[in-house]
Amino acid sequence: MHLLFLDDSHRRKEHLLGVGGYAIDLERAKPIAKGLTEVKRKHGVPQDVEIKWSPPKNHWLKKEFKGERAELYADVLALIIEQNATVFSVVHVLNECYGPTTHLWKEPRTLAWAAREQLKFVAERFHRPFLTGLNSSGFIVMDQFHSRSKEQEIIQTVSITLQFGSRFEKFDRICLNPLSASSINSPQIQVADIVAGVIVGALAKSPYALDQFPALIPQFLFNPPSESAGTFSESVSGYGLKVFPRSATHIGLNLLSTYDEDWWVSSEKIYEAPF
Repeated sequence: MHLLFLDDSHRRKEHLLGVGGYAIDLERAKPIAKGLTEVKRKHGVPQDVEIKWSPPKNHWLKKEFKGERAELYADVLALIIEQNATVFSVVHVLNECYGPTTHLWKEPRTLAWAAREQLKFVAERFHRPFLTGLNSSGFIVMDQFHSRSKEQEIIQTVSITLQFGSRFEKFDRICLNPLSASSINSPQIQVADIVAGVIVGALAKSPYALDQFPALIPQFLFNPPSESAGTFSESVSGYGLKVFPRSATHIGLNLLSTYDEDWWVSSEKIYEAPF
């Protein structure tokens, strides 16, 4: 049994909305929570403080934290590496999507639509190749949406897709409808928040996110190359990282291709180039 923990990241200035997180064996979920407890203790963060990539102005990490947030986040990301988690992310470049450009949708409708489409796409990739490749089953746990009514709408729509299938998948390995949980009470979702924030931030060319992004590279879901080895960008694009709409795919490829010389992909893993 595998769990996929997801959270979202919205960068309004760059018109980016993404969902990101990681899939992990059920038995490794508890060590993630214990590990976050230790990370907080190491950095002097109270246990009741929620770890967030972009904390609001009145958050403890903004007002009271005396350490380096970059070091804190690096230790958080190390948890998914230690537990051999697999990273997933789907991002929309909102100002290139048909809703706001053609139909002049307002932001709330655009955000809800994008979140719904992202959850459906990541469910497809979670089902295949991830769960089918492991001959496993699983379910999705995501952070609560900012609007309760929109959250119910999103979950209901995606649940119907999981029940009856999409154009590409029957979802017979996803055993439950998506579950939502409060991130402040879920250490695993707090870790997903950092994953999502780093990926969306890196697409926005944030130097802070780009500094953290290499830690995620060997954990991305990838499509095994047909030959003995393939490039990192070709294997991860559309699998571990998908950018919508099609006109914006190059944004993801541009980010991933930066690492093609340093990282290779075999049929089994992403690994550092041997020279």
